[in-house]
Amino acid sequence: EELPAAESKAILSSMSEEPVAAASIGQVYSANLPSGAKVAIKVQRPGIISLVDADASFLLKVSKAIESLSLGSKRLIQTDVTGAVEEFMMRIREELDYRNEARNLELFASLYSHRRDTNTNTS
Repeated sequence: EELPAAESKAILSSMSEEPVAAASIGQVYSANLPSGAKVAIKVQRPGIISLVDADASFLLKVSKAIESLSLGSKRLIQTDVTGAVEEFMMRIREELDYRNEARNLELFASLYSHRRDTNTNTS
């Protein structure tokens, strides 16, 4: 879900022009809240969801083709390749859900905020 520019300006006092880190599905920018606190803003790469969906479709077709290989009546591959691909794609889709990630961060903070060696500031 995209955050409208007007809303982001109300939440952030500044944000870096260039990402400070990048990964396969997103980029991280540094920003400041109106309070002066420094924060990291994680932004999904444009079009990543449709790209992941296309990759998932391709991987499922390949996995089914691999599983159908046989020598006579015996399958050459006994592993559930399609099941592994489906599980992998579910985990990737979870990674794309930044709201779920935020909930997990809040849960982590609630579980470990009592430890002095762990910074759990999620605000």
